[in-house]
Amino acid sequence: MKKLLSLSLLAIAAITFSCKKDEVVVNPDKIYQVSTTLSGANELPAVVSAATGVTTGTYNQTTKVLSVSTTLVGITPTAGHIHTQAVPTNPTKSGGVTFNFGTTLVSPVSSPTPIILTAAQEADLLNGIMYVNFHTPANPGGEIRGNLLVK
Repeated sequence: MKKLLSLSLLAIAAITFSCKKDEVVVNPDKIYQVSTTLSGANELPAVVSAATGVTTGTYNQTTKVLSVSTTLVGITPTAGHIHTQAVPTNPTKSGGVTFNFGTTLVSPVSSPTPIILTAAQEADLLNGIMYVNFHTPANPGGEIRGNLLVK
């Protein structure tokens, strides 16, 4: 029994001292949850709209694949995109289209092809400067919008 206890303590000590100080293992699978809530108030400039949306999905940092799906309420969009802010340090600056949701914009809306991020796009996503935007004839610049948050 003493030998088993000694071996157990030795194993615990070996594990404890083999880890680097302050080393934290976070999300070893490198799969992150992404989400946002879309509204007219998030548009730039803000839009008065009863429409809403919720985008959820995952980002696999190993494969670089971003998968998202947006559920829309009270809106029939003519276009939907993922954009990147034009000025990363200024969330009031809209940016160009990074990814297109395609032409089939029936809720829930997903990308028609896999979204594979470049290193720069991955940094934009992880830094919170990518946003989802849906457009309508009444608001061609965008009716509802929300920045993607990574958890």
